[in-house]
Amino acid sequence: MNPLYPLYSAGLNPPSDILIGLKDGLSYREIQKQYGASKSTVARISERLSQAGLSAHEASSLDEAELQALFYPPRKKALIEPDWQKIHNKLQQRKVTLLLMYEDYEQQAEGLGHIYTYSSFCRRYNDWKRINGISSLSGNSDRKPAEKIEVEFAGDPLQWVDSFGEIHSAKLFVATLPYSCMMFAEAFDNERQSSWLDGITDALEYFGGSPEVLVMDNAKALIKTTDWREGIPQAAVLSLCHYYHMQPWACKPATPQQKNRVEAAVGDSERWIIAA
Repeated sequence: MNPLYPLYSAGLNPPSDILIGLKDGLSYREIQKQYGASKSTVARISERLSQAGLSAHEASSLDEAELQALFYPPRKKALIEPDWQKIHNKLQQRKVTLLLMYEDYEQQAEGLGHIYTYSSFCRRYNDWKRINGISSLSGNSDRKPAEKIEVEFAGDPLQWVDSFGEIHSAKLFVATLPYSCMMFAEAFDNERQSSWLDGITDALEYFGGSPEVLVMDNAKALIKTTDWREGIPQAAVLSLCHYYHMQPWACKPATPQQKNRVEAAVGDSERWIIAA
């Protein structure tokens, strides 16, 4: 439902006049002639009455404040835009990460309006850097220790032979820490959600701790729904991240460069493990 445009600011008659016309059974054209309100405005008021389950007679007994609340509900608060320059300056300090900046943004914007999700916050910051000609240097200069873990499954299957000489096919799960490029790999029978979660858990145990952010792609086992901006994680993924105190971050669809470290690790694993 689209909120009605404010009639008072346009110099038109208040809704009480239009309600009188509707209560008297006048047509939209007759109300337009008698009260000077456009037919589209009369139609919107009539539609709002129908949505509220009220007749024109019932609505005419409301006072001005109640009519205002009925026909001109307050518009949704806009998204609060962070101070990107201030955030960028703080990120130059040691041990300051985007997640810390996001949590600070959450606290400062509380009660003032809607806020960005963490993934949108990161993308907006990257867009701001691009627009302002701030490019990321190569290497680990834009990475922070213990900030992220990136996960992925290798595309090529892994063939292995058991003790009876039977050949099996497996899928190789790969995880990496972007700052150190430390890598973990584990074979699973499939890419089901249980395999993803077991792989992530085993990787965290192997690395000896949990970072701030879990970076993943838009696999159905991980992401419930997605659009061109971000995805909504599955409940099991949210539960795992809550347990390990991580923030889930799904890459923008068709942009594997947003998890380029694990993509490189997958390439290494395909050469060193699968093709070996």
